[in-house]
Amino acid sequence: MFVISINGIKNKILIFALLATLIPSVGLGLLSFWHSETMIADNVMHQLRTLVEDTRRELEYWLKERRDGVRALADADAVINGLLAATGSTSSNAGTGEQVLPQYLRLVQERLDAFLVLTVVDAAGQVVASSGEDSTPVQLPEVWSQDASAIDRQVLQRLRTQDDAPLHYEGHMHAEVLGLAASPETFPVMIVAERDRAEVYREWMLFRNLFLALVGGLALLVGMIGWLFGRSIVTPLRRLTRAAERIAAGKLDVELAVARRDEVGQLTQVFNQMAGKLRDSHEKIEAASLALRQQNRQLEKLSITDNLTGLYNRNKLDEILSEQLRRFRRSQKPFSLLMLDIDHFKQLNDTHGHLAGDQVLVGVAKTLAESIRSVDYAARYGGEEFIIVLPETNMSTARELAERICTRVRDSLYPYRDQALAVTLSIGVADIRSSDDDADAIIARADRVMYEAKEAGRNRVCCVA
Repeated sequence: MFVISINGIKNKILIFALLATLIPSVGLGLLSFWHSETMIADNVMHQLRTLVEDTRRELEYWLKERRDGVRALADADAVINGLLAATGSTSSNAGTGEQVLPQYLRLVQERLDAFLVLTVVDAAGQVVASSGEDSTPVQLPEVWSQDASAIDRQVLQRLRTQDDAPLHYEGHMHAEVLGLAASPETFPVMIVAERDRAEVYREWMLFRNLFLALVGGLALLVGMIGWLFGRSIVTPLRRLTRAAERIAAGKLDVELAVARRDEVGQLTQVFNQMAGKLRDSHEKIEAASLALRQQNRQLEKLSITDNLTGLYNRNKLDEILSEQLRRFRRSQKPFSLLMLDIDHFKQLNDTHGHLAGDQVLVGVAKTLAESIRSVDYAARYGGEEFIIVLPETNMSTARELAERICTRVRDSLYPYRDQALAVTLSIGVADIRSSDDDADAIIARADRVMYEAKEAGRNRVCCVA
């Protein structure tokens, strides 16, 4: 089933336009039809009443003048004998009656000057005798013999009682008619005057059909105009809706073309301004968010790195060792640890100053960071001590790396002002064991062998046996 929704603006405009057109048009049309029908009824009433009254007066006068003559005519022997001859009767006077009947009709016509021609016809319409020369058969109605009694008795009764308005009924010719009746006072007959209803209302029905066609065409035209007006409003609103949906989805690169100078155009301009401000605000927010993320990363880096060397600090080192220990217990993947200490670092500070010592710390830290893998971790443990964590590395591999670092630091010179400073490292190597309860155990073993390296003459690597 087709249903028109009234939720949309376009449908509301269309329905309003149709109602605004149809209600007054139909109302005025109905009022006009009612007035026209009333006037037609009054006019028909006047015509029928006039016709009935004139007919009644003429009939009374005519009957008064012609009653005896008509009675004599109807009872005349010439008429009776002529009719008998026409029906083939074997009466002795039949032949004479058939010849005398036309002459008799002519004599009667001369006496009754109100009649032009007197003709006697049979049931088939064939002329039996006539006062004129024309013997053309008469075209009789198919139901002419019932015409006199075609009006229903109930209709006749209503005609007798209703004299203030024409009565609508089926007439004696079996057609819809408007009729009015009256009875003369001198004799018991009823005069019925009829008019064909279709003929009476022909112009009224033609006007009605024209009015309906006009209203239909006007409704169609107004509906089309309303649809176009609604479309001109709804189309840009839909564009605004789609643009707003894109903005809600995070796509702020929206700008609508302003093609109108009405309220919708002003709304489009305001929408574009709003979208522009949202873009500016979004860019500012993005810039602030980027700066905040950078600051957060910087803060995070500062929280886990040593300010001087850039290596991981002690707190981050503890997290790394705890994670490696959990991993070892979970999957039995080993890791090794290097404990590194700069030889004679206190003497270097006393001789060249703490700034020189800081410069050496930075240089050594850089060497360590460049010597390890991307999966390894280098941290400043404290003072001139460093720790390197080597995931999934056994003791022999860790020793080889420690030897390379020791050699590389020994062969490096670290500039400070106009001097080139040289240092060496003592390195202790240890690996994780199943008996270690925490990370401090592996650190303690690496620290112990590192001091063994110092006692053995420094600038060397010692491993846990």
